Amino acid sequence: MNRNWFFLLLLLGALFAQGCTTSLVSNADTDIAALKLGPLARNEYKILGPVEGKNCAYRAWLFPVFLPAMAIYGESRGLDHPFQGLVPIAREGAYLHAVQAMEKADTLIAPIYREEHFSVPPWFFQVCVTVSAKAIVILTDAELKK
Repeated sequence: MNRNWFFLLLLLGALFAQGCTTSLVSNADTDIAALKLGPLARNEYKILGPVEGKNCAYRAWLFPVFLPAMAIYGESRGLDHPFQGLVPIAREGAYLHAVQAMEKADTLIAPIYREEHFSVPPWFFQVCVTVSAKAIVILTDAELKK
């Protein structure tokens, strides 16, 4: 009996000891529907300066042996659907943090996303996204007439 417990603990230890890390850089635009704008002429906005924002999202099995329930947490989102991808949650939060980093910013142009993935399958998955871009303010009609 003790031998079976030893092998079970050895197997569980091996599963907990594994992990994986990857990184990705892209300049694809965000999927945030509220920020989709038509093309702006150069005189319709002002560039405020460079900004950066970071956000992480992770998924952890709450009870890996008894219940297959998973939860997703993002620093700016909270608990979400258990099978939603982590990258969109992390990207949205990073984009939001970058816009909030510059006072009066409306949106970002030329974003570059850096993704860092870490996992300990099947219990823990984490994605951290950093976005670097230029913050802009869209001019009002009154400012355009000047």
